[in-house]
Amino acid sequence: MRLKQIKMRNFGQFSQQTFTLPEGNLDVFFGPNEAGKSTTVAFIKQVMFGFNLKNTASSFFEDYEPLSKSYPMGGSLVFEADDGEYELTRTWSKGEKPKTGKLTVCKDGQEVPESLFFDQIQNIDGGFYADSFIFNEDLLRQVTGLSEGEILENIYYLGAAQSSQLLAIRQDLEKEASSLFKPTSHKMPVNVALDKVQADRAQAAAAGEEFDAYKRLNDELLQEEGKAAKIAKQISELEGELKKREKMAEQVQNYQSYLELKQQVKAVDFDEEGYQQAVKLNAQVQTLQATIGKEKASLKPLAQDLDLPERRKQLSAFKKAAAELERKLAAVNDQLDALASKQASLLKLTANLNKVVSLTPDEFNRLHADWTNSRQKEAAADDQLKQLASQTDKADETAGAAKKPNLLVYGALYLLISLLIAFIAKSPVLLAVLVAVGLGLYFWQAGRQKQAQASGRAEQAAKAEQAQRLRQELLDEEEAFARRYGFRASDVNLDDLVSSYRDFVINATQVKELQDKRESLADSLEALAKQIQDWTKTPVPQDLAAISGQLEAADEQLALYERQQRDFDQASAQVANDQKLLREVDLRLQKLLTKEKVKSLDEFTERAREQRRQASLQAQLTAVKNALGEQLARFEAGGFDASQLAAATAELSQQLAEAKRRLQLEQQAISDLHARRGQYADSAKVFALKQNLAKDEAQFKKDSQDYLASLLAGQVIGRALDLASNDRFPKMLKTAKDYFSLLTGGRYLDIILPEKKSKRTPLKVVRADKKKLPVEYLSRGTQEQLYFALKLAFVVQIEDKIDLPVLIDDSFVNFDGKRTGYIAGLLAKLSQDKQILVFTAREDLARQLSDAPLRYVKED
Repeated sequence: MRLKQIKMRNFGQFSQQTFTLPEGNLDVFFGPNEAGKSTTVAFIKQVMFGFNLKNTASSFFEDYEPLSKSYPMGGSLVFEADDGEYELTRTWSKGEKPKTGKLTVCKDGQEVPESLFFDQIQNIDGGFYADSFIFNEDLLRQVTGLSEGEILENIYYLGAAQSSQLLAIRQDLEKEASSLFKPTSHKMPVNVALDKVQADRAQAAAAGEEFDAYKRLNDELLQEEGKAAKIAKQISELEGELKKREKMAEQVQNYQSYLELKQQVKAVDFDEEGYQQAVKLNAQVQTLQATIGKEKASLKPLAQDLDLPERRKQLSAFKKAAAELERKLAAVNDQLDALASKQASLLKLTANLNKVVSLTPDEFNRLHADWTNSRQKEAAADDQLKQLASQTDKADETAGAAKKPNLLVYGALYLLISLLIAFIAKSPVLLAVLVAVGLGLYFWQAGRQKQAQASGRAEQAAKAEQAQRLRQELLDEEEAFARRYGFRASDVNLDDLVSSYRDFVINATQVKELQDKRESLADSLEALAKQIQDWTKTPVPQDLAAISGQLEAADEQLALYERQQRDFDQASAQVANDQKLLREVDLRLQKLLTKEKVKSLDEFTERAREQRRQASLQAQLTAVKNALGEQLARFEAGGFDASQLAAATAELSQQLAEAKRRLQLEQQAISDLHARRGQYADSAKVFALKQNLAKDEAQFKKDSQDYLASLLAGQVIGRALDLASNDRFPKMLKTAKDYFSLLTGGRYLDIILPEKKSKRTPLKVVRADKKKLPVEYLSRGTQEQLYFALKLAFVVQIEDKIDLPVLIDDSFVNFDGKRTGYIAGLLAKLSQDKQILVFTAREDLARQLSDAPLRYVKED
């Protein structure tokens, strides 16, 4: 059975938390301390087996009532089983019983009996699940708090169901037995009770003779008291007979009353049923008369003679007209708002539109022409400036060309050639001529270059001046455009401006039309207000809200008139009905009085009073007759003898006096016996000693039974644990060996089970070096690992009967990295066949066990 989903609602710190477990048997819940890991473990256990609230809290799982104080608390678990999907939902609210909560079990979406789920897990309880399937720090502290001998017993008896509880019970029973009796002690309860019994018996035997004398006098006293009782009984009988005689004397007066009553009794012609019916009808007549009077007094016709249907029709027409005007005005205002939004958008998105929207179409066309002319002039000026710039570049090239020949270089070359020629010719004259010619050419060329440079500079100055004039003309043109329209022609895209201007003008036209339409609707509203004012005779402002308020007030007034008219009509009809009913009831009353032969109800009432008086006389006559009993016949026959009755009464009085005298003598004898018995003052002590003896014997019996019961119960529990362990422990031993080896990193390879548990043949483990060690010699950590291995093996062993997830809640928080690796390996092996949920605050362990652990997210 695999847990698929956890839904927590108002449980502990969680208000709403859902975990959907991924496929696979190993699921890791990761979160820091106080994130809610232990709360989730408690939730799983408590949804299955009941909430632990206050007095129902267990040792491991405390009260998890919602911190938010929101109810109901609870949630659900979804399990996937071979025969379908089970959803367990448990909820509880304050004041509900039981405090374990209300459990609902659904299979495949249909509610089913709880037993259908719990039969599959052998109907275990929460204690068994916590002991066998949950690992947490509480369990670890419980194990580390035991002595080595206790740990050994817990390991040995792990196969037995609820072995830890049974061990605790057996230990308590053994302690209780040893606290009741010890053979060599005189302080234990059983020893003390035995000593007291022996002392009481000795004291009772020593006072035996005195007790016998006391007993003899007591027997005589009992005999005298018996005689006195018989005399008292005789006195009682005589007094009873004397009372009968006295009562017979009283019957004479009763007989006289009987004769008087018999003369007064007579028959009356009276029908009780008819009288009651007449009274009822008369009450109805009086009630109807009073009701009709009140109804007539409350009849209030309308103060005005109004045609209510016609006024209702006219009011509906006014309401319809007002609603239509309101609808049209709202539509016009919405359109105006939309156009205003469009205008604002155009002004915001189109640069300089706000500066031209006030222009007429002719003025805007002139702006368009001025902008076009300005752009054309600017283009022409740009072309002219480009030509001037081109000419200036050519002049610069020419001047540069004139500068290119380097006179010094050429002169030096010419001089070198002249020297070479003169050297070859070996003629100084030729050298002088060549030098003179070279100097002349140099000065001539230098003059030409100066003239060309001066001419180029003058031409460039003229062209620069011309370009400056063109630029100034363009600037003047821009300034004139800007002064006229408020912006520069170069700063605007005329096509966009023209499009936006046209849209703005069209929108403005539509706004004017809508405003005219709104004025027309206002005129209609004024006319409607005038009509309503004439109809209601009340001033009505020309405002839709005021008109609506006036119409609502008129509607309420008209509704009031209609209710008053309905009430008047209903009251009138009720008066007519009551008057008709009054006539019918009065007619029935008169018929009934005629039938009973009376003229009025008063006469009928007088006859009823006489009937009741005769009934009372008859009852008295019957009572006297019953009191007379058998004496009545004797009185009527005349056989009553008063003197004989007086003689018999006197004789009974004498017998009663004698009996009282003899009773007084017996009472005197009893007083004497009491005095004689009082001489034995210690006799009461003897009696008290015997009572103490009986009491101490009863206490000794009870303490002995408690001692034997505790002793035998402890032995029975020990035998039961032996039987359970011998049945299950060997079966899980092989699996436990593998788990123990994994947990210890292969340091221990085997677990040896003794044939019979005793201190001489303890449970042993085998190290990797084949050395056998008793469990009590293992370190505390290794003992814990052995206990975990055996407990996990037990869970796997019972998987075919109880298949529930194993919950591990930070049990290994203090383990180092190496031991954590061993645990990860063991859990991976165990999760091949068993679902395991690991709750940890250690990120390294979470990463080792799962690529995508379920993480706790803090609730807002």
